[in-house]
Formats: sequence, structure tokens, C-alpha cells
Amino acid sequence: MTQIVFHTHKTRIILRFTTVVILCIMILMLRTNQLSANLLIRDAEIENTLQMIAMPIFKAADLDETNIKVLIINSNYVNAFIIDNNRVFFTTSLLTQLKNPGMFQAILAHEVAHITSGHILRTKLNMDSNEWQSNLGSIIGILIASTLSVDAGLAISLGTNIATQNKYFSNSREMENIADTIGVNLLNKAKINPSYALKTMEIFENFEKLSSLDEHHYIRTHPLSSKRMANIKASIKQLEPKEYFFNDHLNYRYQRILAKVKAFSNKPEKTLREIDQSSTNEITLIKKAIASHLKPDPEAALEAINRLIIMKPKDPYFIELLGQMHLETGHPQKAISAFSKALKIMPNEPSFLIWSAISHLALETSENNTIALKLLKNASKSDEINPRLLRHLAIAYARNGQPGKAALTTSEYYIILGRFKAARMQANQALKTLKPYSFEWRKAQDIIKISSKLGENN
Repeated sequence: MTQIVFHTHKTRIILRFTTVVILCIMILMLRTNQLSANLLIRDAEIENTLQMIAMPIFKAADLDETNIKVLIINSNYVNAFIIDNNRVFFTTSLLTQLKNPGMFQAILAHEVAHITSGHILRTKLNMDSNEWQSNLGSIIGILIASTLSVDAGLAISLGTNIATQNKYFSNSREMENIADTIGVNLLNKAKINPSYALKTMEIFENFEKLSSLDEHHYIRTHPLSSKRMANIKASIKQLEPKEYFFNDHLNYRYQRILAKVKAFSNKPEKTLREIDQSSTNEITLIKKAIASHLKPDPEAALEAINRLIIMKPKDPYFIELLGQMHLETGHPQKAISAFSKALKIMPNEPSFLIWSAISHLALETSENNTIALKLLKNASKSDEINPRLLRHLAIAYARNGQPGKAALTTSEYYIILGRFKAARMQANQALKTLKPYSFEWRKAQDIIKISSKLGENN
């Protein structure tokens, strides 16, 4: 932590408050590992690739693809769901079960069908009741965080409406059959083989067989997979014959992100055992680079990532991974160099801006703190609900002598986590130094209202 020097009597109170804010933020950062379950995974390559693969489904459903986003939640449960018209959530465990883009598109088409049919706030796939409850706070938080700059009343309404839904947000079986039928038609319209819908049903059928061993803990919210498969087969038979396309490039991109998710999710020893260490295959090298980094084995990790960069020197995601490795092994200056190269290729990518800012913060100088704040503010223009961004933006504000904004940003971070009491506390702290009736002051007031309404049990 940067040492704070008291220069004048006039600044003493503000600097003392800044010290407290930084201390709170650092404690928050130390708890990150404890909070990692059921949180958003924000990764440029994963999100951009899934968005690209999702586009044919969005177009087939006549949805504006710029207004709907696929987000990934780190969870051991196999699940996908929607909470509004703008977000479709997949868990990491479901994503890794979907072996090709077509299977991903089949699940997405089912969820998009819920959106077009008005089934908002009700959809989930075979989620255990305890898991749904553990996700509830962060799901509400993500939704509320996206409305903070628009309307506090709307945010409160959305939060309370979700919280007062049926305890497990169960779908009726009729809704599921409708969504399956519409999903099949969306796949067909997008020239994606609708048989992928049957392949995804096999996944859920297998989970049903496992869950039947302990019916007491299994809550059925969908029709039996066998009945759904019969409905899907009947829907496919009614379709006019069409030529379907398999996009090799999309499959290549999808296999890359699957390799990334699996390597980051599994224990590195397991990943390294499963791969051929001598292979120069690109997917294998991705797994080797990540697993070696996590092990940690910096030498092997750098060797693998550098081989990937030699293969594809202008691939920004490989360069980003190199920067992450440098940063996390204590070489922030090298990390800055890598992220700068990535930003030359994709200048407005929020993830690259955030990584670069974190690297500047690691140098702990006044000049680098200023640069970090500028980078993070640029990233926030297009990525307001990124937990990693908010966490480091709070540090940047505190180090740049803006304790009110630091506390406000910390409160926004807590909102996303669904930790409403902590959000209210930080928003109250922010009010002590924010200019009355400024935009930030009003946002802090909104957070207090929302978190007071929702935070009694959080």
C-alpha cells in the first residue's frame, strides 16, 4: 500500500478518510478468493467470441444484438437463465459441457425464446434450490447495477420484483415446451442444425439420472428431458428441409475459449496430465500456458505463450495473456508493455484497459496512479458493471485524492456482489465528501435507497 503523507492541516481530514477507504478496499481485495464463486467472469476473448457466435440467434429472433449480452458466471452447477431482456447467463459448468458452437447456440435459442415469449424473471435449467438462493444476491445486484445511472425507482422495483418471485423462479412446463419449439425454429431460421437441441437435452437427461439418486434435493422445474426430446423431435419434423452450415472459424474460436475456461477452472496438475506436453497444437499450448502459470511454473508458462505469439503475432488475446502472466509474477512494467501492444490492436477493449491500469497501479507512483485512473475511466464508459474494474477504480480514486468517489465506487462493487448492507455503508461514507447534489452524490443516495430496501438479510 502506498504511504500517505500529511502535507497540510487543510488536507488532513480528507487524507485520513482516504487512508480508511484504501484500507477497506485492500481488505475487500484480500477477500476476493472467498468471493470468487458465483461471480461474473469477465474475459475479452470469451465474451467477444460468445457474442459473435450468438449473433445469428439474435438476428433470427429480430433482437438488436448490440443490446443483449451473454455473460458467464463461475459456478459448479449446469445452468443457463435470463433475468431481463438484455442478458443471458451461462455457468462455466454448462459452457464446458457444450462441445461445439451449435450446442451453445441451441441453449441460447431456448433462452432467447423465453425473452421473445415474455417469460422474463422465470427461467432456469435444473438448478438446485440452494444454488439458486446463493446466486440470488449477485443476480439481483448485476441487474440493479445496470440501472443505477438510469432510475433508482426502477432499480428498487426490479430488485423487489425478483426477490418476491416464487422462491425458485420455476417455469411452468408449458413455458418450457413453448421455448423448446421456438428455439428449434430460431436455429432453423439461422441455418443452424436444430438437432443440436437434442444433443443438449442428452446432457440434462444425464443429470436427471444422477439427480434421481437423491430426489429429496432435486427440484423439478422442467418437463422430463425425455418428453422435451419428443417435443423437439416433433418440432424438427415439421420444419422444411434446409441446408445447414458448420462454420469452421467459429468452431476454432469456440474451442479456444473452451480451452481457456477449462484450464482456468481445473486444477493445473489435472490439465497438465491430460495434455501432450510435447504437442505444438494451439489449443494444447493455451491449456499448457494457463496451467503452468497457475501451478506456478513461470518458465513453462512463458515458453508456451511465447510460442503462441510466434504463431499468431497479432493475436491480441495471446498478448493479453502474456501481460497477465507478467503482472501476476511481479513484472508490472513488462505487463504494461504487453497490454499496450494489445491496445494498439483493439484500442477500445475494456479488458485491456483494465489490465493496463492494474499494472500501472502496481508501480505505486503518483504518475502511474494518474494514468491508471484515466484508463479505468475510459473502460467504465462501455463496461460499467465489471467487478474487477470497480475494485481497482476505487483504489485509483483513493490514490488520486478523491475519497468520496472511491467510497462510491466501492459501494457499486458491493451492489454487484449482492452485498447490500456493505454497499449502503460505503455509500454513506461517500456522502461525507461528495459535492451535494452532484451526479455522484445523487448516485450514492440512490444506492442507499436501494440497498436499504434490499439489504436487510444481506
